[in-house]
Order: sequence, then structure tokens, then C-alpha cells
Amino acid sequence: MQYILAIIIGYLLGNIQASFILGKFFRNIDIRKQGTTNAGASNAVIVMGWKFGVATFFIDMLKAAVAMWIVSYLTNGNTDLAVLAGVMAVVGHIYPVFMNFKGGKGIASIMGIMIGLNGFLAIILYATIILTTVITNYLSLGELLILILFPLGVYLLGYSNFTVLLIIFACLLSAYKLRGNFSRTLKGTEAKLSDVLFK
Repeated sequence: MQYILAIIIGYLLGNIQASFILGKFFRNIDIRKQGTTNAGASNAVIVMGWKFGVATFFIDMLKAAVAMWIVSYLTNGNTDLAVLAGVMAVVGHIYPVFMNFKGGKGIASIMGIMIGLNGFLAIILYATIILTTVITNYLSLGELLILILFPLGVYLLGYSNFTVLLIIFACLLSAYKLRGNFSRTLKGTEAKLSDVLFK
């Protein structure tokens, strides 16, 4: 029963699509029909500017962290169930039932799992994505690096096999959704940080 509760709470919170809501409320647009057509923070920056992108990122991040905190409270601190809720928030973000399963790519929500799971690890990985993005001028390279390092870090810190497998699943799912970004980066056609930062 607790597993079902974690799945439901996480998935429903993941369905909150910040970029879509902000786009409709402030710009009267459907973010899924603009820019890269992705309902995530990166496209929010491209279409609406960095302030909307930052707001989208924090909301998408927090919904996974909040899902974990709620489930952890309800299950007396069960880490496996909390992570399950966080991963389901990622699933809900990528495949939201209320938006015909067309959502974002999950990076911000995965970064929310980092906060909900281990603050020290989150700080290291956040610094990694920021430095990699600034140095290379490509956000996708920073995203790829933390999708590799997050499962490794969770494993090295001694979390349960269930938690490690859940994190691997979430990162692989996000990597799959980001495959187009990685391909464009290799071709040199991906939007650069400097191109959109002050949009």
C-alpha cells in the first residue's frame, strides 16, 4: 500500500507543468507549440526568457523534492519509498497524463531528487552542471555529466540497490528524452548558453 501511495503522490505532483502554466498565464501561449516544443525549463528560457526559465526550473525541481519529503514523512523516513516518489515525479513530468503525456525531459526534477536524497551530493552535482555548462557553453553537456555521476554517487554513498536502480532508471529515461539535444550538441547546432541567457 505504501508503494502505491508513493507512486501516486509522486506522479501527480510531477504532472504540475510549470512552463505550460506560466506560458498560459503570462504570455497566453502553449509552450509545447513554441521553440523546441518541450515543456521544460530550457525551452522556457528560449521562448520566454531566463526569468521564466529559472522559475520553471525551481518549480519542476521542487515538485520532486516535495514528493520525497511528503512520502518520507508518511512512511517514517523510508528512503526507498521517498526516492520512488521522486522518480515517479520525474515520470509524471515527462509523461503527464493531464497534458496527453507530452511534458519535459526530467532534468530539473532529477535535480529535485538530489535535494530530497542528499544535500551534500546535490551541492557537488549542482556545481558540476554549472561549471560544465559555463566552460563548454552547452547545457546539454552538463546535463549528460550529472546523469552519469548521480547514479554513481548514490552507489558509492551506500544507498540500497532499490534506490540505486530507481536513480539509474530516472537518469536513463531523462537521457532518452535528451537524445536529440546530445545529437545537436555533437553537430554544433544545439542552442548555446550564451545564445539564450539574456533573451
